[in-house]
Amino acid sequence: MASPPQISMGGSAVDGTPSFWETRLYRPGSGMSDPYAPTIFESEVLVDIPSDPLAVFVLVFVPSGGETSVHTHPGTEFIYQRGGHIHYQNEIIGIKRLSPGDAEGIPPETSVQKRNSYKESAAFLSWFLVDPELPFASPAIFSDPGRGTNLALMENGASNELDRDLATDWSSAGDGDDAWIEVELAEVTRIRSVGFWTRTMGNSAQVRSFQVTTDDGEVHGPFAVDLATTVY
Repeated sequence: MASPPQISMGGSAVDGTPSFWETRLYRPGSGMSDPYAPTIFESEVLVDIPSDPLAVFVLVFVPSGGETSVHTHPGTEFIYQRGGHIHYQNEIIGIKRLSPGDAEGIPPETSVQKRNSYKESAAFLSWFLVDPELPFASPAIFSDPGRGTNLALMENGASNELDRDLATDWSSAGDGDDAWIEVELAEVTRIRSVGFWTRTMGNSAQVRSFQVTTDDGEVHGPFAVDLATTVY
């Protein structure tokens, strides 16, 4: 193809259960569609594709409590969440909860991991364009989860409430669902993401969800906080 391709994924269903799946590569704007396999997902335009790629399409099951290793692939990967929920983390966006119908993608050599901390099993469709001359998956680490400079740290202008010291950092103080904290930045700043890590005292003093409201009234969330062991 002369122009960068996209992935088109379609399927038909009987009583809510998919009976047919088809994945196609096509030129952006070509308007490909099939009345017998309605399109349910179109990827972003794919970039950095190996010159002679191997296409791999798999259905991945993640049991409750299961997780993949942190790894990379030598080519583009797109995933479509088929059932259940997972915590999806990659080096670019950090951590994101994926629910049925959600999709995400990464360029080659990007650290990624999928985790299922929920009670039900999860499944996602994974589509790869990889270099067959290189290992399909290689061990990796998260050097930077994609949050950039942490503006909430004291050395970057925040107060003690956000200094990562358990003796001084912010607590709801028994406010329950009415708990809130306001952060005013010293100057206009481009925010890439907001991370939240709840403190806990066993079965109490633990935040279960949060939302973010900007000073112009734009609301993001609410977002679920299922565990006190990681940033959401």
